[in-house]
Amino acid sequence: MTDVLPPEKQELKVTFRALVRAVGGQEACPGVARYSRHQTYSEFASIEHVEKFAPIDVIADLEAVTHGLPGHPHVTRKLCRMAGGAFVKLPPAEITAVDWHKALAALIEESRDVSMRLLAALGDAATPGIVTASEIEASKMIEETDALISVGVNLREMLKRVVAGDS
Repeated sequence: MTDVLPPEKQELKVTFRALVRAVGGQEACPGVARYSRHQTYSEFASIEHVEKFAPIDVIADLEAVTHGLPGHPHVTRKLCRMAGGAFVKLPPAEITAVDWHKALAALIEESRDVSMRLLAALGDAATPGIVTASEIEASKMIEETDALISVGVNLREMLKRVVAGDS
């Protein structure tokens, strides 16, 4: 009797196969990750090899060379979905010096902007308690939320610098 992988494990293999393709095929993988046999990468991607899955360090090495390509980071994104979440790439931090007052003011301002727009949509007489796509687009809620996330990323970087002893 042949072992059969459950569907979610088959999906992992298919996703790894897409990662291998993004790297340039199984022949390109040995130059990027630790296994020298290119067939090993094929086995990691094959549902016929039920016992073989790519180690996490191999996945990390392969995903590291696929930045900017469609689907990146392939396996990480799939694992996030399997865990009930989603991969969200944070914007880069944009700070030159630690200014706690300025960072706190920006956080409060962006949080207020998002909250006010959301509350306005929720209080709309035409659709009370509901936020519609047209309200989101008209009030630029997604853009405002992106700005809030950027401010949060900058604050996080400032905190990390203090912990690392850089500030």
